[in-house]
Amino acid sequence: NMRLAIFSLCVASMLASARIDLSHQHHLGTDKIAKSVGAAVSGDEGGDTITVDVSATLLGDDGISQVLQSIEEKFSEKSGGRQIIGLEARSNRITGVGAASIFNKILDMTKPTNDTNTEGMSRIESLDMSLNDLDTPDRSQQRNLVKSLEALVEGGGCPSTLRLDCCGLGPAACRSIGKGLLDSANKAKTEPTQRRSLRSLHLGSNRVGDAGAAALAAALRTAPQSSEPL
Repeated sequence: NMRLAIFSLCVASMLASARIDLSHQHHLGTDKIAKSVGAAVSGDEGGDTITVDVSATLLGDDGISQVLQSIEEKFSEKSGGRQIIGLEARSNRITGVGAASIFNKILDMTKPTNDTNTEGMSRIESLDMSLNDLDTPDRSQQRNLVKSLEALVEGGGCPSTLRLDCCGLGPAACRSIGKGLLDSANKAKTEPTQRRSLRSLHLGSNRVGDAGAAALAAALRTAPQSSEPL
């Protein structure tokens, strides 16, 4: 009976999740990749959660924006329960400009709807943008990147897991994340809405430096409840 129960739980877990692996399929082209992602999200076989991997497909800024647009459109068409999305977009030639656009789009997708206090239908639960060079010498673009990153972390629909390994980020990005964590914790105390906060952050092989590490440490000391077990 115990073995049967364990087997049933494993089967249920498999049926409740799906993984769409389009990684390294750059020969398909952006349009086909975006359509494939949209078809997977709109399908009924995905269960409760679905992970979409479009890593190393040379999407670039415009391509990843098109993929997110496809996800958003298909979610808006679905009438059933909400799925949780894991989006993996490693090594895709995404720049700081594209990353800022992605952060803003995810924030828009998860804003509360007009008739509910909970986050919107689309839920990006995890985001992996590692191995994309987000560094830029343009100060205006850099400000936009850190501003959008701070807004994403502060927002109530922030992905629980954020992977930004090897992205050329510096202390400014860490300070923006730290400030976003603090603001998110303060809002959680006063707002009745159901908020999701950053819980797992990956910043390996970035130029965090002493200033960046100090900013993150200060945020964790002040608002540990907003990011456990960050």
